[in-house]
Amino acid sequence: MAESVVQQTMIAGFQEEMQLYQQVMAQVAQMARGIAEGMLIDSIHSMKAGKYSTKVTCSPMAPTMRVIKAAEAFELHKVLREAGDVGLNPDDLIDATDVADKEKLKRGRQQLVASMQGAA
Repeated sequence: MAESVVQQTMIAGFQEEMQLYQQVMAQVAQMARGIAEGMLIDSIHSMKAGKYSTKVTCSPMAPTMRVIKAAEAFELHKVLREAGDVGLNPDDLIDATDVADKEKLKRGRQQLVASMQGAA
């Protein structure tokens, strides 16, 4: 119903607004992941204990998968012992850890066991 000049002005204004809107949405999409990650990290840092009284930490010393596997091996050994089983081989438990000089520790343990058996 409006004159063609007014219609063209309205269409041009609408197109400019759409371009501005698309630019803003692109910027929001670009920043959204970083904001969401920051919120999650803040949420994790504010936790005091997890469901099983597990403390949540994010530090350079956070447990690695190897440490988690070692903890599982020790927990399995404990459960087996509590059930009256002999448990896991002590050398396997040493191998499951990240301690230095594993072979030296195993030899020392074997010498100790041998000396205890010799004394008995």
